Amino acid sequence: MRPETRAEAPDLLTSHALLGERGRPARILVILGTRPEAIKLGPVVTALRSRPEEFEVRVCVTGQHREMLEPVLDLFDIVPDHDLQLMTPNQTLS
Repeated sequence: MRPETRAEAPDLLTSHALLGERGRPARILVILGTRPEAIKLGPVVTALRSRPEEFEVRVCVTGQHREMLEPVLDLFDIVPDHDLQLMTPNQTLS
């Protein structure tokens, strides 16, 4: 007798449930502030943007660690759509 197998989880990038109203692309906003976030989400943004018929992707950066973030964005060829510019020159942590 063959052991029972678990149903595989659906591939979220191919799920038609993610399509918005009336078959419009799902709108996704990715917010990045730090280098580790950009490293982890860079491939996700690239994958989502490769399917414009399914996903409308916008990228927002916080400006938190700009000098560390920009090289990673360049690596993944990501140009932010929005920049919050939260950090100012010579800003302290307090």
